[in-house]
Amino acid sequence: MKKIQVIIFFLACIVITNANANPIPVPPPMIGVSEIGFDSGGKWLIELGYMNIYDSYNDVDSIFICSSTGRAKIKNLNFTNYAGVMMVSNDSLLTNLDINPAGDSIQIEYYYFNEKQVYVPLVFGNYRNATLRCPKTEQSIASYFVFDSKNTHNFSSKSSNVYSIDKSPTFGIENDSTGMCGTLNGKIYDLDGQLLTNSFYNFSTHGLFNFQPFSDGSYSVRAFSLKNKISQIYYSKAYNISLPYESF
Repeated sequence: MKKIQVIIFFLACIVITNANANPIPVPPPMIGVSEIGFDSGGKWLIELGYMNIYDSYNDVDSIFICSSTGRAKIKNLNFTNYAGVMMVSNDSLLTNLDINPAGDSIQIEYYYFNEKQVYVPLVFGNYRNATLRCPKTEQSIASYFVFDSKNTHNFSSKSSNVYSIDKSPTFGIENDSTGMCGTLNGKIYDLDGQLLTNSFYNFSTHGLFNFQPFSDGSYSVRAFSLKNKISQIYYSKAYNISLPYESF
């Protein structure tokens, strides 16, 4: 009996030792603009979204807010969990930063183990290549998918992120899609011009929620409020994630 106990204990030690010697790799930090808005005087407020902050495993050295006219460092970093939001204003920065409420390009720059990382820029208003109009005083521009831990897109890449005008700002808490979407209705035809009836396919593209047509070939899908030219739609067989995506 004692021999059996010794063998079991020895095996347990091997498993624990190997686990400590080869820790499970963690994804790198992701930090970007989760929401931005302006008051009637043009003062800006930014909600930073962050993910994958695991203390010493993912050491974020510093964060900079960049606009078209300058760059400023955040004074104090306050990560309350591995994922969440952080409020930033000019008072949070070492130097003042001008952001034009009529249109600008906002870039988040951060350093991870002394290596520079950048997030997808937010371009809005009358700035070149903008995909969003400027928000009104009671509105904001908000991010969806990437920094929302309550939905299934939480672990998607930052390229899946969507910025949209938000009529119901939620500064300080995670964004939802309330006030960010309209509805797009229509019918889907195949390459032969026939209605795609009784389809078993799920469709997806940037700026729209994933959707599946009704049996008569019609569809209704929530669409985000942004300038979005749909040039291709991806499709896959419903409930079969093993199939590769195709486009048309």
